[in-house]
Amino acid sequence: MDLWAVPGIGPKVLQQLQTGNIHNLEIPFRRKNGETFSGLMSAQPFDQSSTPAVLVIVRDMGVSVFL
Repeated sequence: MDLWAVPGIGPKVLQQLQTGNIHNLEIPFRRKNGETFSGLMSAQPFDQSSTPAVLVIVRDMGVSVFL
């Protein structure tokens, strides 16, 4: 299953990541059950023992926390 809710957005995100970090990019994602949700994505490329890697965090924008 594709995690991107919009066809063709994956390569665009990858292209943006190749130029640097991604901070708080709002993207529609798809859950395992097929439901879509708006997520806030941040990503940072790094090297792990000379192997390229990416740290990605996606926050569900539909969930609010009140303190």
